[in-house]
Amino acid sequence: MSKLAAAMNASPAAPAAAAAGPPPAGGPGRLLSTSLVLSVLFLAMQAATLLTQMVIAARFGASAEFDAYLASSTLPQFGLQVVVSSLPIVVLPLFVEHSLASGEDEAWLVTSGAVNLTVAGLAVIAVLGILFAGPLLRLTAPGLAPHQHARAVTLAVYLWPALVLTTLVSLLSAVHQAQGRFAWPGVVPLVGAVVSLAVILGLSHTLGVTAVALALLLSAAGQVAILAALTAPSRRYRFGFHWSHAGVRRLVMLALPLLVANVVMRSTPIVDRYLGSRLAEGSIARLEYAWRIPLLLGLLVSNGIGTVVFTSLSHSAATRDLAGFRATVSTGLRYTMLALAPLVALGIALASPLVTVLLQRGRFGAADAATVATLLQIFMLATVGAALGMIVGRCFYALKAMRLLAIAGVIEALAYAAYAPLFVRWLGVSGIAWATVLYFDFSITWALLLLRHRTGASGRGVARAALQCSAAALVAGATAWWIARLSLRPLATLALGAGAGFVVYAGALALLRSPELRAAWLALTAWWRGRDLARGDTPGVPPGPGAAS
Repeated sequence: MSKLAAAMNASPAAPAAAAAGPPPAGGPGRLLSTSLVLSVLFLAMQAATLLTQMVIAARFGASAEFDAYLASSTLPQFGLQVVVSSLPIVVLPLFVEHSLASGEDEAWLVTSGAVNLTVAGLAVIAVLGILFAGPLLRLTAPGLAPHQHARAVTLAVYLWPALVLTTLVSLLSAVHQAQGRFAWPGVVPLVGAVVSLAVILGLSHTLGVTAVALALLLSAAGQVAILAALTAPSRRYRFGFHWSHAGVRRLVMLALPLLVANVVMRSTPIVDRYLGSRLAEGSIARLEYAWRIPLLLGLLVSNGIGTVVFTSLSHSAATRDLAGFRATVSTGLRYTMLALAPLVALGIALASPLVTVLLQRGRFGAADAATVATLLQIFMLATVGAALGMIVGRCFYALKAMRLLAIAGVIEALAYAAYAPLFVRWLGVSGIAWATVLYFDFSITWALLLLRHRTGASGRGVARAALQCSAAALVAGATAWWIARLSLRPLATLALGAGAGFVVYAGALALLRSPELRAAWLALTAWWRGRDLARGDTPGVPPGPGAAS
């Protein structure tokens, strides 16, 4: 028996209050329907984000000005990743746990103290970041020209406060999700993306790249305002640090090792920007454009499923439901692979027309498009580890295995800092992309093996789904690659290649009798018809072979 199974069986029974709080996902039917709604909202948000990237590419291209913006945003984004990768995933399971044991008033008291401590600490960091922007940039982007450095310093005034507000958005969204409220946390980022697009469209001609930094700040402020308005009516949010409460101290002690470790774990973008600043002008911008597309696709697939799965995993861990935990993990992984596999294959096969259609206009020329397309093909391979990592990482967080993740993450980040410069020396700017692939895909390999050991799962269902999806995706990718070789216009190539690729992928999975494809189709049609999937009992939507594996 695994360590997790022993811990669950040896623990006392859950209290009577266990009936309260958010229920488990309820099986593939409910998970898929809820995930689908979140994914639709997320798709709309990412569509606005993609439009924003298209506007930025046309206005700034791979210019020195945009390099300066990206260099200035490196440390604020690093701080955001450190906090967002640590606190919300600690807050959500503990909110569920306190709700089950003592009621939501107690859960709100603990959470409010943690949020207030975080905001106060980040406010101090933001002030220091603005005051010492110049020296910090000389450390993180030493290759910037003097005029780029000066521009980057001025942008810090907008980017550091945005760090504080964006973190607050993440924490408040996590609390809503812990209560089983997924709609508004899905709508709010969409509103923020629209605000950001509007600001850049309206002000970039007059303010230049400063409009991009201002858009980030105003977008975060708008999202905080909406979530604060949604939280206020309950009158449960408490101002103050509440340090005397044992729950607040426990939350901090759980998060602190992860926060410290994430300072190292999330440092890989700093390494990338440092190396990119020493390459040809525009290298930082080209890497950013190339990474944005696979990042969008990976988040589109894993965001909705990961959000629903995490709440269910937290509930299963809190109630010592090992079988439910294993079933949720298996379901989340299998349906993530179902959606992810064709996107990776088609993204590689259609990289050139995709970049041309999306980005090649204005100051973003043909040479930029060719370089970005090559980088995109490499980055697509990292999407596998990045997307599946969002599911697997949440599994360890739900188990409160923070120390394990911290140690492994630190080792991986230190290794990345060692091998990434070697890759750049051998391969130039493509070396950063290949280093990213190694980082993500090696990480997900050991994490899956360890999770299988910790939960006692056989893994047969996940392995079968991986083989079926991979085989079908290879056939779909080959079809799209052949179409891309035809002498068609980029938009026609993209539309025909993607359409044919998805049809071939679905057909191949049907021939392989994939239970995930059938379940996804039934859940989609039921959702379209407005049927109630709340109990996850949609006819014909089985967990599939190995659901608990």
